Amino acid sequence: MCSNSSNSPLSDQSPYTCPECHKVFRGKAPQAKQNLRQHFRTVHLKLRDYTCEMCGKSYSTRFYMRQHQRKHHVYIETIARDGERWAKCGFCIRGFKGKNRRPMMKRHILAVHFNVKNHCCETCGKKFFRRSDLERHAKGHLNR
Repeated sequence: MCSNSSNSPLSDQSPYTCPECHKVFRGKAPQAKQNLRQHFRTVHLKLRDYTCEMCGKSYSTRFYMRQHQRKHHVYIETIARDGERWAKCGFCIRGFKGKNRRPMMKRHILAVHFNVKNHCCETCGKKFFRRSDLERHAKGHLNR
């Protein structure tokens, strides 16, 4: 039997075709149309509307960004009994509160759990997470 027969289970579903690559999206009209729109935005326009605030990587959907964050930047937002918002690290027991809790948690995760050190001593090559630590270290070279 031919696959394009009228008895085919796909015959009552609307096909949507990408104008660029001619990929066909089948299914119920609203979902197929949304899938085509998402495909076009991400594959052909290369739009990345969602940016991870922890590392700056961009993603095409909020779902993919959140998936990335759960995998790489684990922290949990909670509200204490007194109403204070906390960011608790998912790798250890450390927590931060107040309006700067997210950037503080970002620095904590990058420094402690990912060992990111972007500040390099030009004299000896030793690396540091904080610029202030590098500056303190560099003063030691001047005293020698």
